[in-house]
Amino acid sequence: MLNNLRSVQFGLTDLCNFKCIMCPQTDFEGLYGSIEEKGMKVHEGNTGFMELELFNRILEDCRKNNFHLGIVSLIWLGESMLHPQFREFFFNSIIFGEETGLLSSVVFNTNGSLLDEKLSEDILGFYTEHNKKIGSTITFSIDAATDETLKQIKRIDNPGEVFKNIENFLREYAKVYKKFTMPMVVLLQMIVLEENHHEAELFKKRWSEILIELGIPYDIGYSAYGECDGDNPVRIVFKRASCKNQEKMNELHTETMIKIGLIEVSEKLFDLNEQTEVEKEIVRHPCVAPFETAIINWNGDVTPCCGDTSLELNIGNVSESSFPQLINEKKINDLRIAMLKGELEKYPKCFHCGNAVLPSISIERLENLCKKSGLEEEFKLYLERIK
Repeated sequence: MLNNLRSVQFGLTDLCNFKCIMCPQTDFEGLYGSIEEKGMKVHEGNTGFMELELFNRILEDCRKNNFHLGIVSLIWLGESMLHPQFREFFFNSIIFGEETGLLSSVVFNTNGSLLDEKLSEDILGFYTEHNKKIGSTITFSIDAATDETLKQIKRIDNPGEVFKNIENFLREYAKVYKKFTMPMVVLLQMIVLEENHHEAELFKKRWSEILIELGIPYDIGYSAYGECDGDNPVRIVFKRASCKNQEKMNELHTETMIKIGLIEVSEKLFDLNEQTEVEKEIVRHPCVAPFETAIINWNGDVTPCCGDTSLELNIGNVSESSFPQLINEKKINDLRIAMLKGELEKYPKCFHCGNAVLPSISIERLENLCKKSGLEEEFKLYLERIK
């Protein structure tokens, strides 16, 4: 049976105090999707907060089954700091990882609006005292360099606290980061959009000046998913947006990176993954999600895909079966088999996903995961299919 994943996301809440135009949760219509294409319907009238008891029970089930969670992310669709017990979720994750070795890192994203001085001090103080083996990454979803653009993208009235809170966190971080046994990486992120690309240079300049003033080493990078290569503890990241016209977003992202000097004119960042409709005759490769990732909604529902905002791929609820059991039961194995066979008509969410035509997992890794899932014969058929 499968006893380890690459990452597990815990949706502490699907509520948010912002209404970002590019978010799958909001009612903003246009380039970044329509209401019908977003996941609002399943969450409307069914929003809430994950119970800390449920979270702790999931961790305990993993301890009993020696189940490795990989990277634990304390966010899915909402602003996790809205949860009144956010501290406890973060603290308990770190302690669990340190005691058991059954997770590798604890990460979360935040818009920064609720990260006051006390919470910054609590997070950094706890991490300084307890981290020995477990790393962490905090991503600040900023997306603007000025109050005016922040208001437009986040659709909020008072953006002042966002910049103030993040700057304060960095000042506290500067005092303690050298004491960390394992790094706490901080990402200062801008998703490049039509509404903010003109501020990319200013965004880079603003945060670079603050980090230089504080004496914190940093890198600047770009990617489709927000990663940034480098060994420095803080990274300024320009992320590509996802939308209906993906080719247009790819071009905008590339042009913006050229303008601010991060890439050469001759470089092309994104040749693949256009998120276009997939034709049936294209050779389809298994997606990594059903084999290596899981998302647990605040109410205990589980889906293997972070893009499944409407929970179409729901494989069960952790209140009815333990999390390690759900990852090995028939419902998710059926999806894995469909992936191996390239027969995804019964799974529209997967069938229409551009990622389905790309090998997102190595043959060696896939073979090992199929063995653990009891799918050796299906794996052999997959090898025949892709010859």
